[in-house]
Amino acid sequence: MRELWSRLRPHVETRRGTTSVALAALAVHGIQTVIWPVVPGRDYVTYMRVYAEMWNWHSLIPWEMMWRMPVAPAVLGIPLDLFGPWGARIAITAGFVAVVTVWFSIARRYGPACAVAVAAALLLTPSFGLLFHRYSSDVVTAVAFTLLALAFVRLWEHPSTRRAAVAGLALIPVALTRPANQVVVAIVLTPLLLATTRAERLRSAALMATIVIVPLGTWTILNGARFDDRALSRGGGAWLPFYRAYVTDGIISPENGPESRRLAELVRTKLLVREPYRSYGIDETRFWGEPTTRFHEDLVGLTDRELGWDDRNAIMRSAAIEAIRRHPGTFVKGYVRTFFDQLTDPFQLDPPAARDEPDEPLTPSAEADGLPVPSEGGSIPAASFSYWLSRPDNAFDEVWTSPTEHHVVSSDPALLRRLAALERRVAELGIEPTHGGAAGVARWVNRASLVLPPALFWILAGIVGILVRRPARPWPAVVLAGVALAIIAATLASVPPLPEFAAPLLPAFVLVGCVGLLGRRA
Repeated sequence: MRELWSRLRPHVETRRGTTSVALAALAVHGIQTVIWPVVPGRDYVTYMRVYAEMWNWHSLIPWEMMWRMPVAPAVLGIPLDLFGPWGARIAITAGFVAVVTVWFSIARRYGPACAVAVAAALLLTPSFGLLFHRYSSDVVTAVAFTLLALAFVRLWEHPSTRRAAVAGLALIPVALTRPANQVVVAIVLTPLLLATTRAERLRSAALMATIVIVPLGTWTILNGARFDDRALSRGGGAWLPFYRAYVTDGIISPENGPESRRLAELVRTKLLVREPYRSYGIDETRFWGEPTTRFHEDLVGLTDRELGWDDRNAIMRSAAIEAIRRHPGTFVKGYVRTFFDQLTDPFQLDPPAARDEPDEPLTPSAEADGLPVPSEGGSIPAASFSYWLSRPDNAFDEVWTSPTEHHVVSSDPALLRRLAALERRVAELGIEPTHGGAAGVARWVNRASLVLPPALFWILAGIVGILVRRPARPWPAVVLAGVALAIIAATLASVPPLPEFAAPLLPAFVLVGCVGLLGRRA
C-alpha cells in the first residue's frame, strides 16, 4: 500500500492529477446519469418564469421577480434557451466536473492525502452527486460557492489587492443566487485577518466591500425603479421568520398579540369566505392549528392585496415576532432540531420511473363530502390566490367556479394575453428526462447514502482533528465551513430543512474534515 501511495503521490501534486480527477468526475456523472437522468429541480417552473420575464422592464410578475434573485434564472435559462435540453444537461455535467476538480485543487494545498480524500468523498457521496441531476438553483449555488472558495483561498495564501478584487467579484454571484446567501457578504471582513501589513489589510477589505456593495446597491435601486420596492429581494416579511413560525413550528395564533389578531381578522373576513376554503370547511381553528404551505401562500397574497404592496407583508413579520416572544422555547428547540436534521439527512432521488405512486389521502373529511382529496398533503387543492401573481396594482385575481376549478382574471385583457404567452414560454423551457432511470440500482445507492458520512461528521472530524493534530494553515478551510454554516442557518430561519440546502455546501464541510484528519501538519 505504501509503495502504491509513493507512486501515486507525485501524480496527485501535478496537473496530471487534476486531469485525472476531472476525468473521474466525468465518468462518475455519466454512470449516475444512467441511474438518475437530469430532471427539473426544486422550484424549476418559478425560475423559468423569472428567466422569461427578466428581460422585460415592465415585468408581469414583479413579486416573483424580486423573490428569485437574478443569477440562478439567468444561469439556468441561457444554456437551455440557446441549446435546448441538451445544453442544460451539458451545463450541469460541466458544473459537477468543475466543482469536484476545484475542491480537489483547494485541498491539495493541505497535502496530497487531503486532496485525494476530498475528491473521493465528493465522487462517492450520492447526496452530492445526485444534486447535479436536478436542474435547479441548488446547482448554481454549488458552482458559485466553489468559485468563491477558490478565490478566497488564493487571497489567504498570497494576500494582494488584486486577489482581494477577484474574491469580491466571486462573492457577487453567490449573494445574488438565493436570498439566504446574502450572509456571505461578511467575507469582506476576512482580509483584516490576513498575514500582511495593516495598510494592505485595510485596502483589501475596503476594495472587497466596494466591489460587493456597488452591484448589490445597483440591484436594489433597479428593483425600486422597476417594481416600486427598493429592496435587494422581496419576501423577508412573508418568510423570515413567519414561514418557519407558522408552517414548521405551528406557533402563529390570534392569541399571541394585537398584530396576530389583526392578521386573523383579515383571514376570517377576506380569505375564509373564498373558495376553496368554504367548500373544504376550513375554519379559523384549522387555518391556524393545521397550517400548510397553501395557507401560507394565500397569506402572502392576502396581505399584499388588503394592506398594500408597500407594506411588504410587515404584518406577517410582526405576527411571527409576537409568536416567538410567546413561545420562545418551541421556536428555539424547533430551530436546533431542524439544524441538526439539515446536517445529517442525505439527499436521495428516485428516478422518474419510480415516482408514479399516488398521493395518499390526508383529508378524509373532504373525501367524505365527495370532494377530491388535495394533493401533497394539503387541506385545499390549491391556494385561493397564487402569490406570484401579486402586483402593486392588484391587476390579477383568481375566480373559483367550483371547489376545484379556478382561473385568473384581470380588467386588462392585454395582461391576460401576456400571462398566457408566459405560460407557453415556460412550457417551452421544460426538460424531459431522456429515460426512466434504473429504479433498482437507485434504491441500493439511496440506501448506501444512509450510512455514508453526513455533513455533521465532517464538521466534527474537522474540529477534533484541528485541535489534536494542529495541521498547517487550517483557517481558510475553517472560515469556508463557517460561511457555509451561516448560509444554512439563514435559510433555516425562514424555511424547513431540505437536503438540497446543505448539499451544495458539502464540499466545504468535507474540506475542513479532511484538513483536520489528513492535512499536512505544521
